[in-house]
Amino acid sequence: LLGIPGAAFLYVRNELIQELEPAAAGWLSQQNPVLFGREQLDYRNDAKRFEHGTWSVASMYAAYAGMKIIKEIGVNAIWERIQKTRNYFISEASSYGFEFLSRLDLPLGPTISLYFGEKSHEVEIALRKRKVITAARGSGVRFAHHFFNTKKDVDRALETLEIIKKRTAG
Repeated sequence: LLGIPGAAFLYVRNELIQELEPAAAGWLSQQNPVLFGREQLDYRNDAKRFEHGTWSVASMYAAYAGMKIIKEIGVNAIWERIQKTRNYFISEASSYGFEFLSRLDLPLGPTISLYFGEKSHEVEIALRKRKVITAARGSGVRFAHHFFNTKKDVDRALETLEIIKKRTAG
């Protein structure tokens, strides 16, 4: 949601609240937070029983700002933009001859991984040094597209990747 680590959202249907036990106990999940102890857990009867502890205030402000942007632009418009950018990435990466780790025959989300085998982490580091942010996952390098990415970003990433590929060949 365009935020930073430390904010999460959970929805539990009212009829399930009492049936579910939190996976982790926090002082805010207790009937009386001040008496929270290891000997006895007395969960609240409402959705607050799933709260862990003191909120990360900075994370909540970032989450609020992110949700405000999403509401302003609209989820459908954001998804259309992501698909357009992702599809452009697939087309251009194909023209460069990159091998896909992602299965392109299945429904796709915003993330596409290219195959680099044992060199994936080396490729990620080289890209980061050139200010192209990706994430190596196993034998792949993951490219995650969002509404703020442009065709120019895709072109720059793939041109940079082509240079790195030539330097790491062999």
